[in-house]
Amino acid sequence: MSILKPIIYFSLFNHPLTKEEIFLFSDETDKEIVSKKLDNLIDTGIIKKIDDYFLISDNPKSIQKRILGNFEAEKVMPKVKKVAKFISTFPFIKGVAISGSLSKGYFDNKSDFDFFVITKAKRVWISRLFLAIYKRLFLNNSYKEFCVNYFVSTSTLEIEEKNRFTATEISTVIPLYGKEEFINFYKANYWVKEYFPNLDLNYRKENVKLIEKTFLVKSLEFLLNNPLGTAINYVTMRLISKNWKKRYIKKSNNPYKAKEEISKHHPDNFQHQVLTKINQQYSVFEKKYGINITREIA
Repeated sequence: MSILKPIIYFSLFNHPLTKEEIFLFSDETDKEIVSKKLDNLIDTGIIKKIDDYFLISDNPKSIQKRILGNFEAEKVMPKVKKVAKFISTFPFIKGVAISGSLSKGYFDNKSDFDFFVITKAKRVWISRLFLAIYKRLFLNNSYKEFCVNYFVSTSTLEIEEKNRFTATEISTVIPLYGKEEFINFYKANYWVKEYFPNLDLNYRKENVKLIEKTFLVKSLEFLLNNPLGTAINYVTMRLISKNWKKRYIKKSNNPYKAKEEISKHHPDNFQHQVLTKINQQYSVFEKKYGINITREIA
């Protein structure tokens, strides 16, 4: 019953899907079979269809919420793109993409401007440091319009955690700057096709722009493009990871990843929460309807 998986997954975010979206986020490669399976699920009362949307509960408010969120995302996108362009000008930044709810075309008053960043090898933590300093000095440490919690370097583009959550995030990020880096990023994460064989990742690379650095930034990169810069990067990583360890010592699930080529920080360990909830939902459906759904890797 894999056709149910995308519907259940996005239902966690009150985000009903269209038939085309279900096809794209399923592992069934025949659209006619998808249509037949969806009709069968509707006939048996397992899912509902309202207008063009499929959902697991008869809740038209979730559709209204999505439509409004889609509208707000379109409205805010020009501003988000300006922020992404600004981030791309920082030292050692090689690629910038929109991530989070905005990358799925949704935005509301609880949403942030989330970004996924690719840096030069062995400069993840220096890049993160410059961005953090700017945010503290000029944005009062606000996360609303400047949320950069995930950095990888050009030498570590393959995402370690391979599951439905990361596959969804990888396949929905919207690359804006760093075309070559994102070409390599998608090549390194081709495993996503195991989850979503119908998704064409290539189209997302078409409008990615080149990054332009100022003379000042180029000069700073030149000054730190040596063993001293590598040492500063390492020390920065050690200091920040030590601080995170103290701050989140009572958290049962590790909410951050601090490696030389990876910086990922999410205090609520969102990935683990989502995968746990989706497996719980699978159990509910199995008991209620007597169907088998393969669990996600948590």
